[in-house]
Amino acid sequence: MLFKNEQLAVVRKPGMSIQNGLRLKDLGEVDPKKAKIQHLNYCQALENMGFKLIILPPLEKYPDSVFVEDSAIIAKETLITTRLRKEERRGEEKLLEKELVKFYSDVRKIKTPGYIEGGDVLILDKGSYIGISRRTNLEGASQLSKILYKLGFKYTTFIELPSDMLHLKGAMSYHRISPNENLLIISEELYYRFKNVNLERESKVLVTPAEERFGANCINSGKDFLIHSGRKKTKALLRKKGFNVVEIDISEFEKIDGAMTCLSKFFNNKLS
Repeated sequence: MLFKNEQLAVVRKPGMSIQNGLRLKDLGEVDPKKAKIQHLNYCQALENMGFKLIILPPLEKYPDSVFVEDSAIIAKETLITTRLRKEERRGEEKLLEKELVKFYSDVRKIKTPGYIEGGDVLILDKGSYIGISRRTNLEGASQLSKILYKLGFKYTTFIELPSDMLHLKGAMSYHRISPNENLLIISEELYYRFKNVNLERESKVLVTPAEERFGANCINSGKDFLIHSGRKKTKALLRKKGFNVVEIDISEFEKIDGAMTCLSKFFNNKLS
């Protein structure tokens, strides 16, 4: 049973077809059995942080469907169904919408010729950052920006990503530490490439080393942080700030460009 105001996370189990997942470059063959074990550990880590999980079954037809973050965007009380660029993934959006629509009476959709993926969208308290990437075009970003403006968000900043970066949130994440403290974590590579962007309008900023791929991609619950394993410098930076840090190995998903937040869609249950 789910109760009002619980912190929820939707996840989808990986299928055996995950070995056929899309990737920017060859980082090694994915071991489906190992990926399933890593996903179980990931789910356990989220539960240890206090999240209530909605666990969906694998979809062998869609190798990348484990990355549920991409198919939807949640902003305040609104569910926004994305439009995935890759033909291989088209259809994932409707399946995730079917699971989430029960929690939302206001549902919007990104329409053709726009395409956008949730991994390129960072929602803050008052605004948002949207990455223009291989998977998100200007039309899709503009449609989302208009939706967010109508919902009361004050600004949207478009950030054109380098060609070797799949999604914005692979190098950037936003965290509410307490009612009065927010933290934006960003990779050094992205920070200096876009240093003209006003990143500090809502929060403090922590810059992670460029050589630690997905170092800035973290999940938090208060002062507890979950990070990709092996990011020693990122771990030290967070601990220096007084945070509790737990590492998780999701190396099989990293081979197909999957960062930690790609594996979940987080939201508050507003229904009793």
